[in-house]
Amino acid sequence: MTLSDPAPLQSDSTQINQTHSSRACANCSRAKVKCVVEGEDGGKCQRCHRLKRSCEPSTAQDRHQRKRKPKSSLNATKSNVENLEHKLDGLVSLIKSTHDHTLRDVNLGQNFPTSTRGSSISTQRGPTSPPGFAAAQTGLPGNPQQPSLELDTAVPDFVEANILLNFFRDEIIPKFPFIALPPDISAEKLYATKPFLYISILAVTVHDSAQQITLGKRVMGMLAKKMCYHHLKNFPQLTSLLSAGLTLIHDLGLHRPQPKVPTSRTPWEEALWDMCAVTQSPTRSARTLEEQRAFVGFYFLSSMYSKFCRRVETMQIYSPYVEQCIKDLEQSGATPSDISAAALVKQQILLERIHQSSWQHKWEPRELHSSTMLMFGVFEQDAEQLRQNLPPLDANSAFIHLHFHATKISLYEISLCESRTTNEAFSNFTRVQLLCNSLDACKSYFEVFFSFPASDYLKVAMPTWPSFRHTLTNLLALSTYENVEWNLTLVRESVNFIAVVDQAIERLESVASLPGYEKIDMFSRTATAMNRVKNFLDDKIFKQAEAAARDASQREVFDPSTRPEDLSQFFDFFDDTLMGDFVELHYQSGTVN
Repeated sequence: MTLSDPAPLQSDSTQINQTHSSRACANCSRAKVKCVVEGEDGGKCQRCHRLKRSCEPSTAQDRHQRKRKPKSSLNATKSNVENLEHKLDGLVSLIKSTHDHTLRDVNLGQNFPTSTRGSSISTQRGPTSPPGFAAAQTGLPGNPQQPSLELDTAVPDFVEANILLNFFRDEIIPKFPFIALPPDISAEKLYATKPFLYISILAVTVHDSAQQITLGKRVMGMLAKKMCYHHLKNFPQLTSLLSAGLTLIHDLGLHRPQPKVPTSRTPWEEALWDMCAVTQSPTRSARTLEEQRAFVGFYFLSSMYSKFCRRVETMQIYSPYVEQCIKDLEQSGATPSDISAAALVKQQILLERIHQSSWQHKWEPRELHSSTMLMFGVFEQDAEQLRQNLPPLDANSAFIHLHFHATKISLYEISLCESRTTNEAFSNFTRVQLLCNSLDACKSYFEVFFSFPASDYLKVAMPTWPSFRHTLTNLLALSTYENVEWNLTLVRESVNFIAVVDQAIERLESVASLPGYEKIDMFSRTATAMNRVKNFLDDKIFKQAEAAARDASQREVFDPSTRPEDLSQFFDFFDDTLMGDFVELHYQSGTVN
């Protein structure tokens, strides 16, 4: 047989096709492997023979035709894909806005990332959903180009914010002139440049208790986030919250002039300069007016509270640089409030010096030393010079007059001191003169304080209340001071302590009756506390004193050993109510009752 003869090959091929079925056996079909028949008789396949299994042909199965999805299902799938893509785009925008927000948080004075806002009457309120992530956290207005999903009704819109901003500029700044706002600045511009100051102004100017509480929580949340989470130390924090702490003053270097780089330095000075971490040369030769306002404002607040309250310890930050800042503010004439700020700080400097004298040491028995009257004479001359420079009394300068009278009251507290050395004690005539001056200062203080309408008590700065408590304490001391030449009956006819407290209670209650303060407010709580203290003092002191005056035989029954300085603890409720209880009441729980 030759290769040219195809018959045998054709015969073999035909035999294989006949003996080998076109389908694999059942075992190979299930295993999805090639099925090769072993031998020409159509016996077992090689795999079944090797595995010693029965080789059975597989049964044919009809193929099921694949059903096509309806057109509506395809549209639904396409819609789901589009929704997924939309969500992914939102996540990308959120991540990007969060990254931008982190970069911009380096400076509180810069803009927050853009946020969404609603349209028509609900526009300009802050949303709480992406992509305006940062604005959602603060509730501040944002970019008006996109619609808002959730509106924050606690933050007033720009129309109302402009009204509140004008109110703050015209009514509050004259009474606390350590914040300067240009007359042409709008709410939109202030928000864009200083968002933290913007929300702080709204928090103190809205006349609704619930809204004030909400905005106050937001301010504290923003401050805590910036200081505790981001660990930021910058100037806008200080200008927005002047009493944030002495640490910020020193960290920012505002307690001293701008350091000057020596023109020529020896190698030793060069090494010291580098070792002290002075790595960058000052870019400015002097502090800005805004920095000086912040420093003297912090000095005023810290000194005021340390002198009139026991809540804050004395912080010795006074230096000649304070007087330099005052001089710069007076000479600049940048804003009218700078003149008022300089006047207040001058009075506070005198008050600091008075409280460093021997008769102001509350932890020791008050007594007079040989140099006391000499110091008193100098202080009295300084007070007279400040009086001559007082501006005319009006609504804007009332706080300056109140603080001046409070300074004089502290000065004339020397009249309540007792000298252990009779040779150095002043005469009874001199003492009575000083007592009369102190009484006149108290009377002048209350005349100014009660000249305000009820709505103006919402505008007064917080340092007014400690000075008011301090004046009440001194009036109580003058009304109970035992001296042969001091006629207590005439004192009470001139300025009656109980009548003054009743008038204060009436004013506070009238403030509490204003719209927005019906349920929760510090004024009605303070009025209630004052009424309890007044009743106690009236029963324990004044009624006993009046009975002793009517019956000379009972004079020994009335014990004057309870000194006025011991009774001053009853007036610490001002600090606790205005700065402690009120904060605890509203910030301890998350809801308003």
